[in-house]
Amino acid sequence: MNNLVGKNLTAGYGGVDIIKDINVEVNEGEIVVIVGPNGAGKSTAMKALLGMLSLTSGSVEYSKKEISSMLPQNRINLGLAFVPQTNNVFTGMTVEENLEMGGFLRDDDIIHTINDIYDLFPILKEKRNQSAGELSGGQRQQVAFGRALMTKPNILMLDEPTAGVSPIAMDELFSAKKLIERCQQEVASEGFSVHSPPVGVMIEVPAAVYLAETLAKEVDFLSVGSNDLTQYLLAVDRGNARVAPLYQSLHPAVLSAFRHVLDAAKNLGKPVSICGELAGDARAAPLLIGMGFDQLSMNAGSLPVVKHILAAFSRKELKVLLDHLMTLNSSREIEETIDVEFSQRGLEPFLHKEGGS
Repeated sequence: MNNLVGKNLTAGYGGVDIIKDINVEVNEGEIVVIVGPNGAGKSTAMKALLGMLSLTSGSVEYSKKEISSMLPQNRINLGLAFVPQTNNVFTGMTVEENLEMGGFLRDDDIIHTINDIYDLFPILKEKRNQSAGELSGGQRQQVAFGRALMTKPNILMLDEPTAGVSPIAMDELFSAKKLIERCQQEVASEGFSVHSPPVGVMIEVPAAVYLAETLAKEVDFLSVGSNDLTQYLLAVDRGNARVAPLYQSLHPAVLSAFRHVLDAAKNLGKPVSICGELAGDARAAPLLIGMGFDQLSMNAGSLPVVKHILAAFSRKELKVLLDHLMTLNSSREIEETIDVEFSQRGLEPFLHKEGGS
């Protein structure tokens, strides 16, 4: 039986360990989920298992064979595959060329596998000769998924597999709640006492922003995914170098969307958190707290900077600043106004440290 085991894994970036002494085991036929906020180390754990990061300590085994020193491409040959969350397609290649790259290490005929992937994702067959850089976020995700399947993996690791994929909003939410209720009933029927888990929604597409009030009535909490929501609101793919400069996290339209979600949730007494790069941004963090977000999810490296900056403002000052910022008409004006506030409080150096924009 094929299985992947990570024992006492410790790894990170630039000498800073993100995961420390964790254990992971995935057996054939299992679905294993790693859950945690931004910066918790979910992506780091998967990269460590595939050999994309050097381990500080610990070991990785595949089918009871030690592979800790094995290169990533050799682990792929063994039967591992990984779909990263971002930068997961070759934007200058066509859809079909991307799939062919997935089969590069194979020495057999790959055409049958390509056709299988087209059956699984019909839209890719339609766009087989189109550049992957011209696809929507959801279509790119399908290309990345398909390319990973080209290796015929035994174990497939997916980092945020639904990122960029548009939800069917209410229908999807109701289906998920019914599934949870059914699972509760099955457990209860076996004589176990089970409590209903809190159910929340991610607000990552404009459709969910407009439905925020309706969604909030059906869930226990909301979380705004700032990265995806921003790029969909502004029609800018931040992974495309040709238009990435147009991705403006503090655009007035983005802030208005945040406020709409917060107003809808707060009127119903529902907590709202925010994740993504913006939550750990030095300029944005005070603004987000002033808007009323209950939690900011960020990587560990941003915490000291954000904590220091937030300590320099009172909630009343943040409210006054926010009211003024919401009257401005461009990202540049908003950033310049925040920079003046930072300068007056001696915080200007923090704009250029980790956690800054």
